[in-house]
Amino acid sequence: MKILSVISCLLLFIVILSPPDLFAGSGRESAVEDLQPGNIVRITGRIRIKGNEPFSKTVLDDEAGRYYVLRGDKAEQLRQEFQLEVMILRGRVISSGDETRPAEIEVLSFKTGNG
Repeated sequence: MKILSVISCLLLFIVILSPPDLFAGSGRESAVEDLQPGNIVRITGRIRIKGNEPFSKTVLDDEAGRYYVLRGDKAEQLRQEFQLEVMILRGRVISSGDETRPAEIEVLSFKTGNG
């Protein structure tokens, strides 16, 4: 019985001292500055529509003035339901963009930026 108590205390100690993202799902998330194709990133910004039909795009504008073109089914949902809302997106980088074109992100999940 004492061994179980010691093991329980040890496990609790490990969980308390572990980094906060150790148990937070699979995949490594990168900083926005690390926009390499295939990387998973988390970006906060406002959902907007840029351009005119039939060439409009759903984008996310961040606080630094950059914008990212959003792709995928969840991007369409953001376009329909969350225009002008501040959102926190988790997505996979499709293309990193350059000086002439923005990065493209496949939206994997999102939540409102208000909490």
